Amino acid sequence: MAREYEKSPVKKILNLNAKMSPKDFAHTEAIRDDADFERRKDEEFHAWEKNLKVVVGHLLEKRDHGTERKDIRPLLLILGGGMKGASGAGQALIGLPAVGLDTVFDTVVGISAGAPTAAYFIGGREQSAKGASIFYEECTEGEFINTSVKRLPRIMDIDVVTEAMSHGEKALEKQKVLDSRTDFFVVATGKKDGRGELIDAKTAQPGMMNAIAASMAVPIAYKKAIEVNGKEYVDGTFSPVPLEEIVKKFNPTDILVLPQVPFNRTDAFELNFGEKIVAEFAHRFDSLNTVEKFLRIKEEIRKSMEYIQKQKGVHIGVLWPPDSALNPLTTDPDQVEAAVMESARGVIRTFGAEQPGKLDIFHSRRQ
Repeated sequence: MAREYEKSPVKKILNLNAKMSPKDFAHTEAIRDDADFERRKDEEFHAWEKNLKVVVGHLLEKRDHGTERKDIRPLLLILGGGMKGASGAGQALIGLPAVGLDTVFDTVVGISAGAPTAAYFIGGREQSAKGASIFYEECTEGEFINTSVKRLPRIMDIDVVTEAMSHGEKALEKQKVLDSRTDFFVVATGKKDGRGELIDAKTAQPGMMNAIAASMAVPIAYKKAIEVNGKEYVDGTFSPVPLEEIVKKFNPTDILVLPQVPFNRTDAFELNFGEKIVAEFAHRFDSLNTVEKFLRIKEEIRKSMEYIQKQKGVHIGVLWPPDSALNPLTTDPDQVEAAVMESARGVIRTFGAEQPGKLDIFHSRRQ
C-alpha cells in the first residue's frame, strides 16, 4: 500500500502531500480494525444487520420453495468502485451460487464495475467463476490500469474487460443472458444531461456489451463516452444511485445490495479535507466539473445508504464485504484474488451454509 501511494501523485495531493510509510499504513489498518470491532457493536450496525436478516430469510424461502413464493420478488443491486468491484464479484459470482441463490432474483442491476459482474451472474454458474477471474487476471495487468504519463488521461482501459467478455475462454455466453428469466439492467450517466438512467441491457442497441461498457466508462479515467440506443453515456457512478426509480420500476419486495465497501470503511463515503478543497475549486470551473463529480461520488453513495435506511415499503439488505484493503486502482493479483475469496466466504457465512474446503476459483490456461 505504501508503494502504491508513492506512485500516485493524485493521492498525495488529495491528502495534502502526507507521507505514508509501510508502518503508517499498518497502524492505520490496525486502527480501522479496532474501529470496525467497536462499530459492529453500535446501533447503526445492528440496524443494518436487522434489515439484512429479513432479506436473507426471504431469499432462502424463495430458493427452497421457488414458484410457490411468487409473493417474494427479489432484486440484486451490484454497485461499482473500480477494482473494489472484486468484492462484489466474489459475493455474486462465487458466494451466491455456492449457497444456491444464483437463480432466485427477478432482476439484477449492475453499476460500473458491477455491470460485468451482473452479466456473468445472470449467465449462469458455469461461467460465473470466469467472470470473477477477470478482476484478478486481466484487470491486474498493465493494459487495464496504467497511471504513467503516456497513458493519461486513459488510465483505466475498460476495453480490456469488454475484450475478455467478448472473445476467448472467458467470453460471456450472451444468449444465456438473453434467455434468462432474470431482467438485466445497468445504470449509466447521460454525457450531456448528467442524469443516471436505467438501461435494459438485453434490448440495448447496438448490443449488450455497449450497455455494460457505458456503465463502466469513467470519464476521468477512460475519456470516451459510449453510445447506447442513440445516446452517449459515461460511468453509472457519476450520478446518484437511482434507488427510488428502481423501487418504482421493478416493485421488488426485497433488494440485496452489494456495496463493494466494508462496513468499517463507511467513513470513506465522506470527503476528507483535501478532497473538499479540490471539489470546491473544481466547482468554479466548467472544464473541471468532471473532477468535482468524481469527488462527490462518495457523498452520493452515502445519501443512497441513508435512503436505504429510511425505506418502509421494501426490504433492503446491505451485504457488507470483508475489509480486503482494496482501492479503485489496486493491481496486486494476489490481493485481488484474496478479496474475491474472502467476499465469497462472507456470503456463505451470512447465509448459514457450510464453508467448502475449496472455492470454485477459475484460472485461465495462460497462467
